[in-house]
Amino acid sequence: MKSEIGEASSGWSYSASMRRHRLFALAVPVALCACIQAGYGPDASSGSASAAAPSPLDTALAVAPAPGGTGTYTFQFTDDRAIESALGYNFARGATSAKFAAFTSRANAEGDFYASTPTLLWQGQDVEWESQAGTKAPDVVSVTALRDDLDLSPIERKLSGCKYRKSMVGAVAVYSATIGLVIACSGASGIAVPIETEIAVDAARHLVLESGSLAAISSAIRGADDLRRNATITSALAPLAGDPALTIADGNDFCRSLSRLVAGPKPSPQAVAVAGRDDPAGAPFPAFAFGTSFAPGHAEGRIVLQYADARTASRDLAVRERALRRDFSFAAREPYTELLELTRASVKGSDVVLDVTAGKAGSLALEKMWANSDLAFARC
Repeated sequence: MKSEIGEASSGWSYSASMRRHRLFALAVPVALCACIQAGYGPDASSGSASAAAPSPLDTALAVAPAPGGTGTYTFQFTDDRAIESALGYNFARGATSAKFAAFTSRANAEGDFYASTPTLLWQGQDVEWESQAGTKAPDVVSVTALRDDLDLSPIERKLSGCKYRKSMVGAVAVYSATIGLVIACSGASGIAVPIETEIAVDAARHLVLESGSLAAISSAIRGADDLRRNATITSALAPLAGDPALTIADGNDFCRSLSRLVAGPKPSPQAVAVAGRDDPAGAPFPAFAFGTSFAPGHAEGRIVLQYADARTASRDLAVRERALRRDFSFAAREPYTELLELTRASVKGSDVVLDVTAGKAGSLALEKMWANSDLAFARC
């Protein structure tokens, strides 16, 4: 998962376990809407066969903090196993570092996607899926799901040996430390432990949660803010069902924060005014989302802009399509057509859906564009 969150989602803290959208997909990706209809919500009966095995995305949504506060709330999810499967790899029983490095290199070449951050507590090939959600530090919560056959006790021994303070939230152990203690435990390499001060080891679900806030991580463990109850989030993610890498930004302030980028990275108010006159922005929208999927030899992306109603979406379709075909990326110093090729633009309900593949540069650049806040085509 890419930890370097861009300017549009300012306030996020770096998390050592987050490698943004690595590669994804259990053997068969589960559609978000199907997960909800199958009875995985908070009121589902524990005795129901359909509720017995929630999907990775279900679990990630259940342990995410709720949107709130000032700034742009962002939820990101990557199903590593699904991406590995799509690219012909199988790390279910572990793998050599060389083989895993070959996999990440290929994923980067096709989707400009993989930025692995090492940790001595586990290896990349041990990860099943990852998520990160929140508005700003310290309340961001990162989650790493590890292989069921991986022994988690060395993680707890390492944290205990570093004098982390242990407490319990229900049946889950939470290890707390000061920043100074984290630095001392990390050692000269700086990668022995994640940098967040709160680390929870959920042995029953084989999850490691990280945050800078004990309150946020405790709430996540309890599932108090389950995003499956959030209509804006679930509606925006529905068109991305089956994509193993997902990102959603909630709130109209997200598109407003992008408006000045059409005039360059450090524009004057006059430059912004001129750019807005010559190339007007689109209408505000409650949510922005995108997903990435991999097939042999290439990656594909889907961008979703969710509007308040179908009429606004229909009116804004041409604005977004034109922007992707004609606008200039100041971050990359080249037209957007070098980064993305728009293959289809459509309206589905109250959503504008933009299907894209790699641009002339040769790899799908959605992840890089997100990290660089290079999304001026989505301004309002």
